[in-house]
Amino acid sequence: PEKWITSSFAHKAVCNCHRICSDYENYPIHYIPENLITEELIYESVMHSPCSLKDIPSNYITKELLLLAVSGDGTALKFVPQNRISKNLIGTAISSVPSSIQFVPEFKLTKEICDMAFHADPFVFKWIPEKYITREMCITVIENSCEEDKNKQLSIELFPDTMRNDRAVIDALIKKIGAEQIIEWNNNLLQRIEMYGE
Repeated sequence: PEKWITSSFAHKAVCNCHRICSDYENYPIHYIPENLITEELIYESVMHSPCSLKDIPSNYITKELLLLAVSGDGTALKFVPQNRISKNLIGTAISSVPSSIQFVPEFKLTKEICDMAFHADPFVFKWIPEKYITREMCITVIENSCEEDKNKQLSIELFPDTMRNDRAVIDALIKKIGAEQIIEWNNNLLQRIEMYGE
């Protein structure tokens, strides 16, 4: 009950919350009565659980707080309002968690940002706009793929159409997985075209 929540209780709650990152969870800060919320409590909440940023009242959101959140967990970027996402925040988020590139609005993505994320983790490839994807990137993804790791498995859908027909990419695929799987991908694609007109 709200009447039992004290400043000390609130502080313990936000400091003992583990880094849960879910769109469906509310962090302890969400349940603290407004009269007990302080800048220090907000800072503690974000320091211990960066994604608690989603439950922070907007009047407490500062550049420093946003930077603290994305430095602790790059995926907190998904809770930053688009108009507050800066190049510095993007760089910090990607340095922390390369896959946080998926939360960068496309109009803010640059070749430099995409290259930085790709060099940190080639499997962010799926979130890079086609205009920034190069043959070398495709070949790097192919060479670093691993069937045992579901995050690193190859799929024809990973590659833009222009790269699916690139001879060097096809050769790298054949070298990595053999021709049978490519023929199977091609047959599946032809079936989808026939069925759905894709």
